Amino acid sequence: MGQLTVIRHAQASLMKADYDQLSDLGHLQAQKLAQHLVDRNIRFDKIYLGQLKRHRQTADHIRAAYQHQNWDCEYIALSEFNEHQSPKVARWMLERVLSDEQSEELNYYRAILPKADADYPKKQYLALFDLVSIAWAKGEIDARRIDVEPFATFRKRVEQGLQRVINDSQRKANIAIVTSGGPTAVSVGKALNLPDGKAMELNGIVRNSAMTRFLFDEQRFSLHAFNTTPHLDEARFLTYV
Repeated sequence: MGQLTVIRHAQASLMKADYDQLSDLGHLQAQKLAQHLVDRNIRFDKIYLGQLKRHRQTADHIRAAYQHQNWDCEYIALSEFNEHQSPKVARWMLERVLSDEQSEELNYYRAILPKADADYPKKQYLALFDLVSIAWAKGEIDARRIDVEPFATFRKRVEQGLQRVINDSQRKANIAIVTSGGPTAVSVGKALNLPDGKAMELNGIVRNSAMTRFLFDEQRFSLHAFNTTPHLDEARFLTYV
């Protein structure tokens, strides 16, 4: 059987002007991941990645470590592995919650905000993010007023990307995909046949630079290990956003 390792990008720059780049800690996480792969002699035949900067920067650390060992590896960027747009939905919802607009839906989310520091926008955003993302994935939030790709379309695109990778791989290939938490969650959802909401629940617990492994052939796509971070040997390296 072939083996597929889905790698979530290292920590990006939340609440910065450009989220889509690794933080200083993120670069350290990616370096530790790359060194772990080399130390364990884990050699991928191909590394696919999404087209976002944080995907490329994470993969670049693996590329540099492989080049230092004179290991050959093909790198292929595919839009199928770009992240979903629930952050945009969560920001849209937060703006409405903080406005004077009235509805039962908004009052429900307003009740959550006192649990966060009202003077700390990051905490406000994170207090809503998981709940809003899951509700959006389940079709409980009508986000047609903003320009976002529907979750069902996102999931279909990721699953098509997975099938493309499988179809293009040799029988015993060792393949990696460097992507985000959403495609990682969809991959697990595909393997376990999870509904949209349950798949999205996994999104919030995928660690930065974590590896999730699957076994595959023409008939089978099975989860082998989820959210592993053996390369992160100190608690300060364990992050989720």
